[in-house]
Amino acid sequence: MKKILALLISLIFIVTLSMTIGCPKKEEPKPTPSPAAPAAPEKPAEAPPAAPEKAPEKK
Repeated sequence: MKKILALLISLIFIVTLSMTIGCPKKEEPKPTPSPAAPAAPEKPAEAPPAAPEKAPEKK
């Protein structure tokens, strides 16, 4: 019984290993942007809001 179990486990291991090495995941090509699509106009960078003025210190 132990020999059958060992044979079964080794067979499962060999099949799993062969599938992992033999069938790598295919890389999908990256989609290229079509030249017919117009590019969105860029907005000019807005200036950050001005910092509030500090109140004069009291002595």
